[in-house]
Amino acid sequence: MPHVKYLLFKDAYVDAARTKVLSDGSMNYVVELYDTALKDTISKLKQSDKLVRARDTVLNRKMSEFRAAIDKAAAEQSRLLAGKKAQKEKFMEKFGELKDKFKNAGEKIGGLERERATLEKEKTALEEKRVATALRHLKEVNRLRDSRSYEVTHERVRVQTAMIVKSNHRFAKIRDLEKRRGDFVTARSLQSQAFGTKKCLEALKESGIDIPQETIDLFAEQEKEFEAEAKRLNVGGIPEELLCLSPLHLRPTF
Repeated sequence: MPHVKYLLFKDAYVDAARTKVLSDGSMNYVVELYDTALKDTISKLKQSDKLVRARDTVLNRKMSEFRAAIDKAAAEQSRLLAGKKAQKEKFMEKFGELKDKFKNAGEKIGGLERERATLEKEKTALEEKRVATALRHLKEVNRLRDSRSYEVTHERVRVQTAMIVKSNHRFAKIRDLEKRRGDFVTARSLQSQAFGTKKCLEALKESGIDIPQETIDLFAEQEKEFEAEAKRLNVGGIPEELLCLSPLHLRPTF
């Protein structure tokens, strides 16, 4: 039996032991106290057991929920890992394609740079050639301008000389025509005189004056001779071509 000081109701037990002899009711009181305490303890134990079972139920439900959440999280994690893996593979594939494209683009850029350098050289050469051509053209223009001035002056002198020669030739023809026109006028005048004299003699003869017929016939023959001479010497008017100095047709000398 344990020591009195370790008993729960040691004071009551001491009092009961002290008064054991005095009354048996005291012992019953102690027993009743133990019984009441035991019942309270059993009741508390039952409540604790219910509480433990309730807690176990809650814990089991929470554990189930936690396991479901963990399984769901694990599945989601697996899905995400699979998605990330697929994305990584796709990214690596795209990265490889982009790397190839970048490499090809770099090669193309290098080719374009070389082509641009070639074009720059060609452009420089063409610019130098254009400048040289422009200078040569300028020299040629100046030479042609000087030559043209000489040609124009020379051509003007040549045209003036040709016009003078042509004018002199035309004037000579006109002078010849006018000279022959003088002979024609003289022949016409002699014809008119012979004709007038013949008519006068015929009129005098008709009026009764004795005029020999031989004289009248002489003037008639002179009239015919001078008429024939006038027809032979007839030059008419001055031709239009002798009064016009143009056009002047000259062969080019240049």
